[in-house]
Amino acid sequence: MLGIRLRYYLRETKGLLSGHWKIVLLVAAVCSPELIPTGEQREWLAKPISLLADGSGCIESRMYCLLGLVVASLICTGAQRAAISGGEFAKYAQSLPAPQLRERIINTLIVAVSSTPLFLIYLAAVFVAPRRIGESAYLGNVAGWAGTMLAAQVAFIEESWPSLLGAACSVISLLISVEFFGEMNWCWVISLMLCGFSLFLAPRRSYQSWVSALRMGSQSPSFSARSKQLSLRTYTTLSLVILFAKDKTATLGRLVVTTVLVTCALALMFIWQFDGKTYGLLLVAYAAVALLMAGCFRGLSREHEKSKSYMDSLPFSSRTQVVGDIVAVSVATVPLLAVSLLVVLPHVDWRLEGARELGAMISIPFLLAVLRYPLVHYVHQRQVVGILISGAWIAIQCAI
Repeated sequence: MLGIRLRYYLRETKGLLSGHWKIVLLVAAVCSPELIPTGEQREWLAKPISLLADGSGCIESRMYCLLGLVVASLICTGAQRAAISGGEFAKYAQSLPAPQLRERIINTLIVAVSSTPLFLIYLAAVFVAPRRIGESAYLGNVAGWAGTMLAAQVAFIEESWPSLLGAACSVISLLISVEFFGEMNWCWVISLMLCGFSLFLAPRRSYQSWVSALRMGSQSPSFSARSKQLSLRTYTTLSLVILFAKDKTATLGRLVVTTVLVTCALALMFIWQFDGKTYGLLLVAYAAVALLMAGCFRGLSREHEKSKSYMDSLPFSSRTQVVGDIVAVSVATVPLLAVSLLVVLPHVDWRLEGARELGAMISIPFLLAVLRYPLVHYVHQRQVVGILISGAWIAIQCAI
């Protein structure tokens, strides 16, 4: 039984990495370069910030604590997925002959070992290369963008006022983070656009109206398979053109949405070349990027819904076993995570100065947004939970 579960844990870990690498790449693409121009725009956007930030004190310990909590939440999510799916797979594996089961376990180990160098190369490309070419990646920027993505995604899915309030707060924190932003690297901008377009425009149900086009996908199974292949295998504009050409359920509303998003993303690329009076265009560009990136996290809420229904169907004794599996996978993941952090953290600039104290403030909505998912999916009073979390976010912002 241990071999069966180990085999499935490895397979789920591989699936988790292959299925979510686009999220990490997209976050790195947005946060590693610093996105806002200097000059009049920066002064205008930074005025509210200068009243809050005194720049005193050391924030390294606070940042490390926030990072640890966020990482722990993500580990629990991945471990929960692996453990619950492992319980289902164990029933299937018991029906297999011993030779076939051993062969599958050996194949999984081979894939895991051969994938390790590729994963390390990927980490180096995402985290080390930008640092080598002189760009600074601050945790505050990363957390601010991720918090905006999560809050916007929750708002569109749940359509509740507490969620909209959380999204508005995260957008405010995103604007606050412009205090750190400087110059843009064109390669990262192109990666952001192509990756964001492929993620956001890979629908699963057909669009019915202008409003539903923002949150629904295609109902056609064949189109769903095609869009999945396109989003996984290519990030070129040509693939999107082909996607639209083959989709017979595409509507005018969807084309309008796409045009608006592309225009706003292009505006983001060229906005710092204009004068200081383009504040509205700047805010529209930020909203477009937040919408593009929100699609990355739709799968997270679906995983929790699936986990909740599975746990509810189990007797108490089986639930205890699954919880034990989750703890075991979490503990086993810590050494791998520690190695990754040792590779990444030495290349991150932690010498934050002055108003960069706000990086800790921007980390808070990310933490709350990540922790909010297990809460809302295991507590029935979603509205109450949303209000409490949004209120806690505002209180912490004021306290800092």
